[in-house]
Amino acid sequence: MRRSLLLPVSCLALALALAPLFFAQAAGGAGEACILPGNACNAGLTCVLGVCTAPDPVAVVEITNPFSGVNTLDDVVAKVLGVLVTFGAPLAGIMIVIGGFQMLFAGGSEEKFASGKKTILYTVIGYGIIVLADGVAIFIRNLLV
Repeated sequence: MRRSLLLPVSCLALALALAPLFFAQAAGGAGEACILPGNACNAGLTCVLGVCTAPDPVAVVEITNPFSGVNTLDDVVAKVLGVLVTFGAPLAGIMIVIGGFQMLFAGGSEEKFASGKKTILYTVIGYGIIVLADGVAIFIRNLLV
């Protein structure tokens, strides 16, 4: 029974989806059907999914280039390390809290307590590497300039 309905329902859905393409007007106003490849809408309107629509001023999103003003490899390294330090600090704080909770809720299990200690230790080592990398980059920059 289900298979016998699948084909007719699929064909109907496809026909409804493609209907605006076949019944499009030459130049449509807002809300009227349009031809997708030709973008046949009145001035100021765009063809979106077969319907002429006005641009939505709220939907405009501007994305700024995070590497604006970067001209040298030194600037790229400084930007990347700055992002790592900025996002690494809160992440390290969260991981230290997680490690503390692992130790707190170990319930006498030495394995769970050791797991919490390792979480904190590896977090401190990882963030230390990030901070040292930033320091080494600054040292090399000052050495070369």
